[in-house]
Amino acid sequence: MKERIGYYDTFRGVAITAVVAIHSDFIGYTFDDKSLFFNITLIWRQMMNFAVPMFIAISGFFLVNKKRIP
Repeated sequence: MKERIGYYDTFRGVAITAVVAIHSDFIGYTFDDKSLFFNITLIWRQMMNFAVPMFIAISGFFLVNKKRIP
């Protein structure tokens, strides 16, 4: 069994949760652009935008450090 690095799993879990949050905030965009809920949705979305680059960086780290089998 491969040894897992716990904090990378935690980072990946946070990124997955943030991606789900990004995909579930669509209703806020249906309001008028001057409403409070619309603006809160925009702020929430900007705070969650770290998720996809973080997930790609973690995946890239493990692809580069993958042991090659001859």
